[in-house]
Amino acid sequence: MENSENKAFVVDDYKIIKINANLYEVEMIFNAKSKNKNEVYDLSVEVRSENINHEHRVGNKRKKEMTLEKWKGKKFKPYFTDKYENLSFKK
Repeated sequence: MENSENKAFVVDDYKIIKINANLYEVEMIFNAKSKNKNEVYDLSVEVRSENINHEHRVGNKRKKEMTLEKWKGKKFKPYFTDKYENLSFKK
C-alpha cells in the first residue's frame, strides 16, 4: 500500500494463497486502525527478481464481477479511481 498523501509505502500482513504458472493469488489484511483518518492508500504489487523491480497498481484489470459491496460499513472506504480505475482505500 502506498500512502497517497506522503508517498510512503506501508506493508500490511499478506500471504500467497495460490500460484499457477505466472498467476499469484494473494490475500492481504488492510489494517485500517493503523492508518490516519482522511488519508488515501493505493494498492500496488511489487515484484522483484534479481536486479529487476516492477511495481503495478492493482484494480484496473479485474474481473467484471468484482465489486466492493462486501467492504461496506468498514472503517475505510474502498473505491476505484476515476482516471485509471485502480483500487484505493480512504480511511
